[in-house]
Amino acid sequence: LHDMMKKNLLTVVALASLLSACETTRPAGSEAARALTQRGYQRHAQGDLDGAHADYDRAIAIDPNNSVSWNNRGCIHIRERRLPEAVADLRQALALCATDPHYHNNLGVALQLTGDVDSALVAYGCALRIDSEAANFYSNRGFAHHLNGDLEAALRDLDRAIKLRSDYTKAYYQRAHVRSQLGDKAGAEEDFDRYAKLIVSEEGGVAPDNGPTIVAR
Repeated sequence: LHDMMKKNLLTVVALASLLSACETTRPAGSEAARALTQRGYQRHAQGDLDGAHADYDRAIAIDPNNSVSWNNRGCIHIRERRLPEAVADLRQALALCATDPHYHNNLGVALQLTGDVDSALVAYGCALRIDSEAANFYSNRGFAHHLNGDLEAALRDLDRAIKLRSDYTKAYYQRAHVRSQLGDKAGAEEDFDRYAKLIVSEEGGVAPDNGPTIVAR
């Protein structure tokens, strides 16, 4: 019995040592991946897409569980219109982290560009269930509703986007078209006028973009 207990104790110690070694080596790889992701983000933000792409590739190779690099690389694919690759990367980001609303929104953008508007609407809906105060999510979903011919739903989402961001240039432009199609000529003219003033004054420079969102963390 004593020998068995001793053997079990040695086994537990060996397993503990192995787990400790995993914990020691794994964070180092993860930290390296995070550093590459951060550098990729900076390059991405500065317009160096090739450099950013290379950093994201390396980060993913080191740590395939790095959801941020999957998301950000998906955003590059969207910008360069490699849409199947974008959808694949963004789905992988979501498989790793389903709670980031930007990932859902970005997937919606990619799906919408492929022409799969119904799936894009589902993705935008997921984003909004996580963050119901993001003006660009409403604007994106409003545009998708518009593409689907659901003008009333489009108007509701664009109203909400503008309520959240009164300087949202793109939302005014999109809502003007929706109002025009609904027969609200005065409302459409008002929105076009507001859009023009925002563009000329550059007041809309701080408005959120309708495109995909890269993440820094």
